[in-house]
Amino acid sequence: MDRLRVHMVAGAVVGVVALVALLAALMTGAVQRAAAEAAPVVPRPAVWVGLMVGAGVLLLGALGAWWYMTRLTRPLARLTGAVQLMAQGVFDRPVRWERGDDLGLLACRLEELRLRVKTSLEERQRWEHALEQQVEERTQEVRLLLGKVISAQEEERRRVSRELHDGAAQYLATLLVVMDGLQERLVRAGWTDDPLVVQAAEQARSALQEIRRLILDLRPAALDDLGLVPALRWYAESRCSRVGLPFTFTVIGRERRLDPALETALFRIAQEAITNVLKHAAARQVGIVLAFDAERLRISVEDDGRGFDPAALAGGAEGAGLDGMRERAALVGGSLEIHSGPGAGTRVTATVPLLPAAHAPSAAIEAQGDG
Repeated sequence: MDRLRVHMVAGAVVGVVALVALLAALMTGAVQRAAAEAAPVVPRPAVWVGLMVGAGVLLLGALGAWWYMTRLTRPLARLTGAVQLMAQGVFDRPVRWERGDDLGLLACRLEELRLRVKTSLEERQRWEHALEQQVEERTQEVRLLLGKVISAQEEERRRVSRELHDGAAQYLATLLVVMDGLQERLVRAGWTDDPLVVQAAEQARSALQEIRRLILDLRPAALDDLGLVPALRWYAESRCSRVGLPFTFTVIGRERRLDPALETALFRIAQEAITNVLKHAAARQVGIVLAFDAERLRISVEDDGRGFDPAALAGGAEGAGLDGMRERAALVGGSLEIHSGPGAGTRVTATVPLLPAAHAPSAAIEAQGDG
């Protein structure tokens, strides 16, 4: 700061010198005018010389004052700009200073502060990036694990469905044929219909229908043989017609087979949505829409029932089915939207991308399993 004071004093001295020169020039002009009045014959060149000398001294003083002020204000402006950049979060521009005065010492301290803050920010960014990467890796691992669990569930569903179809369903169907034949023999023998035999036949027929419903819920054969659209149409017709609920089934775009994992996920989402309508909505009509385009598939189940508040069910036991639908949609890279309100009906919409075979969910799960 002592040097700064010296510069300021020097600038003030130069300014005083300039002022004195100006006064001297004015006084010289005044003396010359007085002399001119006293002695009419005075050489004009002497007057011009005095004026030029005064103007030159004044110009030199002004230049000296400007030079000293520039040496003081320009470094201060540079330091002010560096501080403003740091305040805006820009720490990539170094603070340069070549002088060894007090301002230079201040610039050195400011440069050290800039480097420390920059290093701290870079370290924090590295930690944040590493943390985000770890979270992404763990999320991917959870999704792959969830995919394996769901795949194992579907395989177990398929196995149980096949056993029910080939075992209990066949036995009950055979039992019904035998009991129908028994009733015919009793009639031909002159026996009236035995209520016990009739009741047994009705119970066997009801049990066979229930087993077929279980087979349909576990794993409809049409899903593997015909694809998503026929299987979902059959499921909606069988469930809605049983309770007398009118429904519409609409397909938009070019219908086509999809990746098996994608078809299974979408079928389960629509199955859960239809089941919720039948159990809770008290609807008068339900509409199912499948919209195909080049890059994605949108499936929507909408009813005009009593509706509900989705936020009130989030995270609770009653919302477990909705959470499962969201997980299945996320597993195949899609999303699930639920629009509902008390008395306003419900619309469940799942949108999933139609990926190439190499990037399909089942291919990813199989590749992870092989690894």
